[in-house]
Amino acid sequence: GTHITQFMLTFDNSQTPATTLSAAYDGTEFIQFNYSTNEFLATKPAAEALVQSLNANERLVERYVRYGSFAPLVAEAIIQAARRLIAKPSVNITTHRLHRGKDPLLLICHVNGFYPSGINATWLHNGGTIQQEVLSSRILPNTDGTFQTTLQISVTPQSRDTYTCQVEHSSSTDKLTATWAPKVKSWPTHGYVAGIVIGVAGIIIALAGGIGRRRGVWTQGEAEQLNVENERNPSPAPAQD
Repeated sequence: GTHITQFMLTFDNSQTPATTLSAAYDGTEFIQFNYSTNEFLATKPAAEALVQSLNANERLVERYVRYGSFAPLVAEAIIQAARRLIAKPSVNITTHRLHRGKDPLLLICHVNGFYPSGINATWLHNGGTIQQEVLSSRILPNTDGTFQTTLQISVTPQSRDTYTCQVEHSSSTDKLTATWAPKVKSWPTHGYVAGIVIGVAGIIIALAGGIGRRRGVWTQGEAEQLNVENERNPSPAPAQD
């Protein structure tokens, strides 16, 4: 039948030498190498004779001691390999205007830090398939073993448009997205209120001035009418003694 032999190297962290090396047969541990005492130890009575034989072999013991000193390097290599087995990408959108202050606008989706290299990335317009041409870069390697790519589109956005960069990758069961929408210009609240107050004050002042001028005309007209009546009906001269 089939039998399985397993080895397990134990250490506190990737910066310190190994503490033990364990050997198991068909899932049962039977021997250890202890790096504190630099000797083999039997964890099952049946392995006692084997342990005595191993400890008598000085060259073999020295070899296992060297294995323990390499543990930090082995651990770091294993950790880095595990990280590269699968890595979730980051998804970000940046903008660039081809002509200052004018459309079209270039939207660039950056998909970075993913592993393995297989990936499906696309643009959506208002939640649906985009109609214009999408320019995609090649999938490029990063220095840490992960990959990156970019997708860009040229758009003339309307006020309620949304553009979404959607990514599917084996590192996530969900679709990864980043969404961009044009900013809606709005007046600052304080400035808006101040404008209303100033406008109302101006109207009040204008109305007050008009009423004052109109009142002045009425006063002048009344004076002229009073002079005419005085000429028609002069007041009697005061009696003299």
